[in-house]
Amino acid sequence: MQNPRLEKQSLKSEEMSDEYMTLDPVGLAPRQFLFLKYREFSSAEDDGYLVFFTHDEGTGKSTVTVIDAKTMSPDSVAIVSLPQRVPHGFHAFFVTEEQIQDQAKF
Repeated sequence: MQNPRLEKQSLKSEEMSDEYMTLDPVGLAPRQFLFLKYREFSSAEDDGYLVFFTHDEGTGKSTVTVIDAKTMSPDSVAIVSLPQRVPHGFHAFFVTEEQIQDQAKF
């Protein structure tokens, strides 16, 4: 699967602009963007990562893609191939190791 190309998006700006985010190639469908903080007590609102699922309509393969939220660089921090297709509309959330351990007590 090719790397999705991400361009800086207007949501990072306080002012209106014509900047936007695009994903290439055609057929690569991003889903469920999630922001994860890099540092717990950072004052910068974009100090973290955007994590999202992609599904390639041509190959039927799904990935988890990670990009740097501060730079919105077109070079992904990581792309993880998944063994199964992630359905459209699938929701995800992030939990810490501590939260998992707390749930294991029940």
